[in-house]
Amino acid sequence: MSSSKSVLSQNMAAVRHIHCTHYRAQVFSHLHPMDLLNLARACKEFRQFFMNKRKSQTLWRAARGSVEGLPECPERLSEPAYAALVFDPYCHVRIDIDTRLP
Repeated sequence: MSSSKSVLSQNMAAVRHIHCTHYRAQVFSHLHPMDLLNLARACKEFRQFFMNKRKSQTLWRAARGSVEGLPECPERLSEPAYAALVFDPYCHVRIDIDTRLP
């Protein structure tokens, strides 16, 4: 009896996770790309979710589509990288400058 309870509780946990993920995805699909970036930076669980191309690409595309006039994501960039390039106020490019004096 206890093993069937254990299996049932595992199945119910899996069902709750699927429902939670489904509702989360519905909410996330209405957010701005910068909001998705901020969420991805909030905790490890969100980072794993938002940086997983298979799980979140549809969300990133929906978020990008909500921004009027924003061009398509270049092929060489991921959706999160494109969102960071366009909306993140910080520069993430490192330029090596020779600082030696003549």
